[in-house]
Amino acid sequence: MKNKKILLLSLMEEDEYQKEEIQIIPTIDVMMFLLVFFILYTLNVIPLFQQKLEIPSTKTAEQQNLKEEIIKIYISKDGEPKIDNKIIGISSIENYIKENKQNIKGILVITDKGAKVESVLKIIDIAKSEDITNIGIASNKEGQ
Repeated sequence: MKNKKILLLSLMEEDEYQKEEIQIIPTIDVMMFLLVFFILYTLNVIPLFQQKLEIPSTKTAEQQNLKEEIIKIYISKDGEPKIDNKIIGISSIENYIKENKQNIKGILVITDKGAKVESVLKIIDIAKSEDITNIGIASNKEGQ
């Protein structure tokens, strides 16, 4: 009987001293999945933030150093103006220019080749009505 108690006691002691194992392989699997997911997500999202405009070319285009106070207004083929990748209408651009008039030193209009001239003229008219005379239209130099 004494041997049975010692045997039982020794079995209980072994259970107490066994270390619990941490299952790290499932954790690594989850981390790898998240890594792949975010890489693929980033690759698909980044092109959405880029402007896809085909800028017209001219013979007299010059490189200019732009200041931070100059706002860039993008006009797509369908005539929709954008500021900071947000599609806004002409009336919203007018409000934006009125509200930020003190901070704006100039406007750079970047148009697509097929953009409507009417949209460009409206933006220039809005800028002039707010006494902003430093207005530029972006173009590429021919042959580049």
